[in-house]
Amino acid sequence: MPNQDANADRIREHEAFNDSTLTDLLQCSLEPSSSPVHHLVSHYRDKSQTDWFDRILVDLSIPSSLDVACFGETCPHSLETLTSLKQKCKSAFQLADEPGLKCDALLKYYLAIAMAIMGHGRFITSRDRAEFEMIFVEVAEITPTPWNAFLREAALKLCELA
Repeated sequence: MPNQDANADRIREHEAFNDSTLTDLLQCSLEPSSSPVHHLVSHYRDKSQTDWFDRILVDLSIPSSLDVACFGETCPHSLETLTSLKQKCKSAFQLADEPGLKCDALLKYYLAIAMAIMGHGRFITSRDRAEFEMIFVEVAEITPTPWNAFLREAALKLCELA
């Protein structure tokens, strides 16, 4: 029979966990994946204001007056420029040493690919199309209007390009 004093000590150790700690531990266990897109969504989901996204658009040289509903007719970048932007963002992600910088670079990478799909009807990466359909839907959850609809539309258009 196990030592009852040892069991009592283990119970007391567990009682040291408060509700917040237990909630955090449970949340970690429920995370579906530790993929870069999940880190990105988690990073930006906590941002209540949209100035972070405005900064991303400025970095991509996207005018604030751009009507994303007409993006196919008014794409602000050539396909070559978007391909170059995508490569720069990929390099920036690999070189970034801070999580926030990695998330910024990754979001710009995804947006450059989405803009190529919506503006030029081209998928400018060798990665899996089905994976990007899901990525665009997930990233749309954290982007402000009208860019959330833009990313969902890019996911749908990507299905049509296949």
